[in-house]
Amino acid sequence: MGLYITVFIIGVILIIFSTTLLKSNSTSSITTPTESRLTQNSSSKYHNNEKTSFLASEILREMEDSSEEMLQKLSSKEMQLESLISTADYKISQLDELLRQDVSKIEKANEMKPSLTQKQTSPQSNFSTYTPGQLIRKETNKTHNSGYNKILPQEQSQNTSTKSATVNFLPKYMEKHKDVIDLYKQGQTVTEIAQTTEKGKGEVQLIINLYQQSGENSYEVGS
Repeated sequence: MGLYITVFIIGVILIIFSTTLLKSNSTSSITTPTESRLTQNSSSKYHNNEKTSFLASEILREMEDSSEEMLQKLSSKEMQLESLISTADYKISQLDELLRQDVSKIEKANEMKPSLTQKQTSPQSNFSTYTPGQLIRKETNKTHNSGYNKILPQEQSQNTSTKSATVNFLPKYMEKHKDVIDLYKQGQTVTEIAQTTEKGKGEVQLIINLYQQSGENSYEVGS
């Protein structure tokens, strides 16, 4: 833009200079007979001035053409700049919209987090006082108790007689295998007891298991 102003000022100066020359030539052409001789003597100077005026007009024309071309280029650059600014504004608006969407999603996620946490912790709170094994035993006891309540009197009597027979059998069985029990109480292993008593490991293990299940100290094996 500064270059355009400079060219315009130079053009104005040349126009003023050319106009001044033309006026001086027209004034010098209106002379008296006495002055005509002086005019003829200065004809060469007139031609020089005319050439100067022609050159000035040519320069001015070229400058005008250059100015128009520069104006066109400046106008084109200005349009390109406006297009770039418009594109940048559009992209900025898109980024703003995406940012608003992300912020909205984050806010919704933060709002949903407490409810999800409550849903996840509420089932655990129901079982917090029981381990998996305790829950299984609890449910098994419920099933066993409910089934026990449905046993008929005849079945109850049969179970009672079976238990009493088992109770009577265990002391006799333990008395028979007193040597195994004594060695077990001394801290010997199943293998050592089997070697000492010349019994199989499975039989020794069975005797020890029965002794443990019956309550090791619930009775003393007779001597």
